[in-house]
Amino acid sequence: MGGSDRATSLRARVQADPYDQDAWDDLLDELKTQKDVTAVREAYEALLAEFPTAALYWKDFAEFEVGHGGNNAAKVVYSRCLLQCPNTDLWRSYLQLVRRVNEKRGAAGLGEVRQAFEYTLDRLGQDVGSGAIWQDYVAFLQAPRLGSPELAALFGGADASQEDSARMVALRRAFQKAILVPGPASDALWAAYEAFELAGANKALGRRAETVAGLGPDAAGAGESDNDTKGLGLDQAQGTLAWVQYLRFCARAESLTAARKAFLRARRWEGLGWQAFAASADLEWAAAGGVDTVPRKILELGLERHLAEPGYVLHYLAFLRGLGDVANARALLERALPAMPAERGRPLWDAYLVLEAEAGTLGTLRGVEERRRVALAALGPPRPASAEAVAEAGLKYGALGLLPAFIRDLPPAHALDGPTPDVDQVLSVIMANDYSPAGIDAHEFAAARERRRQRAQREAEAYGNPAAPGFAAGPGGAVPAGMQPPAPKRKPDYGSDSGEEEGSRVLRRVLRRGVAAAVSETAAALLGRLRGLGEALALPAGVEAPLDSVFCVNS
Repeated sequence: MGGSDRATSLRARVQADPYDQDAWDDLLDELKTQKDVTAVREAYEALLAEFPTAALYWKDFAEFEVGHGGNNAAKVVYSRCLLQCPNTDLWRSYLQLVRRVNEKRGAAGLGEVRQAFEYTLDRLGQDVGSGAIWQDYVAFLQAPRLGSPELAALFGGADASQEDSARMVALRRAFQKAILVPGPASDALWAAYEAFELAGANKALGRRAETVAGLGPDAAGAGESDNDTKGLGLDQAQGTLAWVQYLRFCARAESLTAARKAFLRARRWEGLGWQAFAASADLEWAAAGGVDTVPRKILELGLERHLAEPGYVLHYLAFLRGLGDVANARALLERALPAMPAERGRPLWDAYLVLEAEAGTLGTLRGVEERRRVALAALGPPRPASAEAVAEAGLKYGALGLLPAFIRDLPPAHALDGPTPDVDQVLSVIMANDYSPAGIDAHEFAAARERRRQRAQREAEAYGNPAAPGFAAGPGGAVPAGMQPPAPKRKPDYGSDSGEEEGSRVLRRVLRRGVAAAVSETAAALLGRLRGLGEALALPAGVEAPLDSVFCVNS
C-alpha cells in the first residue's frame, strides 16, 4: 500500500472512530513522513477539534510549527492552548520558545523572558510537576555575571551597587516558593537553596535550610530541645508526622529506594518518634512480597530508641502475630516489660494475656495472669477483685469487640449494690467440695433435709405451739389435721425463706451444669457466671455457711 493509500485508510479510520488514538498517531506520523505540511496541519486541527485539551498534541503541533512555519506560527498555536491546558510540559515548551526568540536580542530581551517565567509560575507554580520550571527560572536568574549588561537589564531598577543584592532577594524569594511545592525536584531545589544561602552572607539562613532539608547532622530540625523543631517551629510529634508523610510521599511518587534514603535522613534527628520507624517498616512490608527480613531489621532498630514506648512495642507485636511468630512475640514482651515504666505497662500486660489466651497453654496463661496481677497491684490502690477479674475475662474470652454473654449482660459497676464476692475464696470453697455424682446427690439430700427442717420451724413460729399427733398448730391452739387454715401467701423475696430455696436451686444448677467445666476455667470466668446470678447467691445459713462468709469479705 502506497503512502497516499495508507494515509487515506488512516483518515477513514479516524473518521469512523474519532477516539482511536493509535489511528491519529499513525496518521500524523504518515503525513510527516510524506512531508505534507498542509496535510499535517489539517490533521492536527481535526485532532484538536476532537480533543481540545490534549496538551501534548498542542505541544507537538506548536513544535511542528517552529520547524515548518516559524516562531510566529508557533506563538499563534501557543496563544490558542495555554490558558485552557495548564500542563507543565506544554508551558515549559512555550518558555523555551520565548527564550530562543529573545536570546537573539541580548540583554534587551531578558526582561520579556523574566516576565514569561513569572507569568507561568503564577499559573502553574503550585503544580506537582512544576519543579523543572522552578529550576529553569533559578538558573536564569543566576546566569548573568556581576556587572554585566544582562544583570543590569534584569535588575535595572536598583542602583548599580545594589544589583547583586537585588538578585539575591529575587533568588531567595524564588527558592522559598519552590521548596514549598512537593514533587520529584524537591530534593534538588532544597540542595540548591542550601548551597545558595551558605555561599551568601547569611550563613545562619544557610544552616537553617540545611537543617530543614534534612541534609545536616540535625536533620528534620533537632535543636537544643527535642520539643522545639529547629527551623520549622514544630514540636516532636509534628516533626515526626512530617517525616512519616514524607516517607509515604517518596514511596508513592518515586520509589521505595527514595523512601529508604529519606528514612536514613530522618534517623539523624534524635527526636524522631517511633511512628517513623513503624511507618518505614510498614512500607517495606507492603513491598516485600512476604519476605520479612527488612521490616524486622527496621523494627529491631527502632527498639534501640523506643523499647519503653507501649505503642511501638504493640505495633511490633502485631507484626509478629501477623507472621504467626509466637515465640518472638513472647520474647519481645519479655524484653519490653522490664524496660517499661510500671505505670505504662498495663497495655503490654493486657496484650500478653491475649497472646497466651489465643496461642499459649493453660499453664502459660495462668502464669501470665499471676504476673499481671502482681504488676498491676504494685501501681497503687487496686481495683476491686471482681472488676479486675471481669477485665481479665474480657481479654481472654472476647474477640474483635465481641464479649461473652456473662460479661456483656452484667449491669454497670455502679449498679451492683451490696457485698462483692472474693473470687479466690469462692473457688476455694467450691473446689473443696465433692463434685462426683455421689457427692452432688449427698449435697442435694442434705439440702432437702435442711429445707424441711426450716419449713417446720417456720410453721411452728407462725402458729405458736408445736403440733400434737394428728393436729396442726393454729392461732387458737391445736387444730385437727385437715381443718387448719391455709398458710398466708407471701411474695418470694431473695432475703426470705423462699428466696433461700431459690438460691439453693440455683446453686444446684451451677453445681450440676457449670462446676465441672469451671474447674478448668480461670477465676475470672467463674466470677462472671456467679455475678450473673445476682442476688440469688444470697445462700441460706447452714448448708452453704462457707459461702456466706465468702460473700461478706469485701462488704
